[in-house]
Amino acid sequence: SQLPHQPLNPSAPHPLSPSAPQPLSRSKVDRSPGSPMSHRSDPQPLIPSEPTNGPQDSSAEESLDSELRASGLEGYASALKGLGVETFSDLQFVDEEGLEGLRAKPIHKKKLKLLVQKAGG
Repeated sequence: SQLPHQPLNPSAPHPLSPSAPQPLSRSKVDRSPGSPMSHRSDPQPLIPSEPTNGPQDSSAEESLDSELRASGLEGYASALKGLGVETFSDLQFVDEEGLEGLRAKPIHKKKLKLLVQKAGG
């Protein structure tokens, strides 16, 4: 005494039939400026995965490397870059905690502090 399943709208096409309305394709999504689906026009990533090395960046990076070399601290270059230091002026942002994380020898730590001060920190 069970009735066969009846669709709510008998004139509506069956969902699997070829005439059934299809979901919106990507081309039909509103991508106009200001819409939530519009593409970002900003070519820069929010957080770069790798530093960009343009002509100015490479000379600034060379400046960092040369300052470290001049102080006998070139061995700390990759550790400083791991903190995000890309240029000599970036040293001004290295705080005491960052210096502690480098596990520098006591004299090297003092030299690094002088470089941080020289960079404006």
